[in-house]
Amino acid sequence: MSDSTVMISGSSMKTITLTGSNLIDSNNFAEVALTHSITGTVTVITPSSSTATQVVFDVDTNIASGTYYVSVRNELGGTNSKELSIYWTPGSASWASGGSTAGGIATLSNGGNYPASIDGKLFSISLTANGANYPIKIRSCCSGNVIEMELPAAASGTFFTITMAGPVNTATRNYTLSSSLTPTASITSSLTPAPGTSTVTFDLTNSVSATITEISLVSTISSTNVISIPANSWTTTGASTSFSADLSSGAYNLRVLTTPNGYVLFDNKLDVQFPSGATTSSGPISFNGGTFTITGSNLSPSSFITVNQLRGDIISYTPSAVQYHVPALVTANSQTTFTLAQEGLIDRSKLAYISDMVPTVNTV
Repeated sequence: MSDSTVMISGSSMKTITLTGSNLIDSNNFAEVALTHSITGTVTVITPSSSTATQVVFDVDTNIASGTYYVSVRNELGGTNSKELSIYWTPGSASWASGGSTAGGIATLSNGGNYPASIDGKLFSISLTANGANYPIKIRSCCSGNVIEMELPAAASGTFFTITMAGPVNTATRNYTLSSSLTPTASITSSLTPAPGTSTVTFDLTNSVSATITEISLVSTISSTNVISIPANSWTTTGASTSFSADLSSGAYNLRVLTTPNGYVLFDNKLDVQFPSGATTSSGPISFNGGTFTITGSNLSPSSFITVNQLRGDIISYTPSAVQYHVPALVTANSQTTFTLAQEGLIDRSKLAYISDMVPTVNTV
């Protein structure tokens, strides 16, 4: 075999030549089989040319990185195999040095031999800085040998290392957070709007380049509670941007993604008011807990109640009615903490018979 390694990217290909004997059959047929050394998956390639003593084929960037056993097959059978290592090439970075301290999007494109997905086993991605692990979210991968990753917020000067580990090789890319690359902004509309449809306005407060690509509102209680603003539905005039949103009650951070540097850093947040006219009701409640219901409009899907500083979470939710669990007020922990009475057996020797009958009467 002319080469045992492949390291390509973009639209390039690597030509491999196999030499031997009886490589084609009586019908001049031959095919090349690449068998993955771990998964056993077989990729069949049609040669660009083939003779009895030589088969030439091309490896492109669509074959997932890995170690493969290569053999020629025809109606006579298959040849002995040769080992071929195909490298994972991450591609070109979308950033020059890094981005916003509020977090950002890191895109690698024009790469080569990506897997179908990042499974955390054969292929994994990690994010570290100063010996500590940080969360990294894969927004999309791996069609077209492109990956888009979301990096978290951190202090200015944080030097991230993105490590991409595959079955054959490991590649790294660096990304540094910087205050000089951080767009800043402030919400200038009401910070305490009523629930329902409302117009939110914010102004950029520095000169860092920022073209808005995404806007959302993220609950301060649960990051899964997100109000997404439809793409390009906002209006930008100079440094000021406005958009309309259907707001549920609760506190929200404004999350604005921009190019080329990432997320905008805000100095304030929205506190959407509790709906006026909301009513409450409760089911049976005892020291063992119970249920409590709030009925209204635009209620928060990530809210909770507290009873004597004990948290009660949502049992069921609709925008117009939320049922909460009332926590048990007497638990094993509270009994110990506050030296409350404990469960136990009554000592029979300490019991006495009491009756309103005359002592000499023995029958009832």
